Amino acid sequence: MNQPWQYRSANYDEKNVGFFVYNQGEIHRITVGENGELTSHEIGNDLEIRTNDREVDFSAGISFYPKEFIQTKIPGLTLNTRVYLSDSIYLVYNSEGNKSHLAQSMFTKAKQMSELHKNLVYFWLHEGKLVVLAFKDKQFYMGNSYGVMNIAEVIYFVTAIMQEAKFDTMPYFLVADVTDTKADQLGIEFERFGIDLQLVNSKMPYTSVNQIPDLHIATNLLIISSCALPEEF
Repeated sequence: MNQPWQYRSANYDEKNVGFFVYNQGEIHRITVGENGELTSHEIGNDLEIRTNDREVDFSAGISFYPKEFIQTKIPGLTLNTRVYLSDSIYLVYNSEGNKSHLAQSMFTKAKQMSELHKNLVYFWLHEGKLVVLAFKDKQFYMGNSYGVMNIAEVIYFVTAIMQEAKFDTMPYFLVADVTDTKADQLGIEFERFGIDLQLVNSKMPYTSVNQIPDLHIATNLLIISSCALPEEF
């Protein structure tokens, strides 16, 4: 962004808890009130980090552990943070300071959509970081994160999980949580393979005459305000 972005509701208070990510030299931050309502949404390269702001990561690699195996650590993996998602699933990753991870929100989004689409593949893409989640028969099936260089690699990793879940033999729903521009590009490329791609219909709870930037970041930050806090693993 060339210009700072700022929205503040009439209920904004400096004491409101904030959640933020660093992205390409800028800070994306939302704040929430006591009832979890959005009170501000700011993007800029000179935002002051306050003592009641909590940093959220999206770059760390992630693993998913069933609750019954949460005490079992895979040799060679440097993981130090865990957070409970749902359905007895933990998200596990490496984080300095045990930060929250944006994948918590992604899981919440995908799980909600799986109630309408029992076979679902959801993916989030931003600046070379890809997260893919699959739900089969409305149950979490598998998920992973990848570093990608181009759209061809995105298609490879997404379709690999689809094949693993055997979605090529049954009805499924594929949805992308990305910018509108990226969705158009991805839609064209997936269509070449006969695959229909939908865009997550996420909105912030305020309106503006201008297009709200980076909704795939902002809406996930807002969701994470109601997610469980991470703990040491």
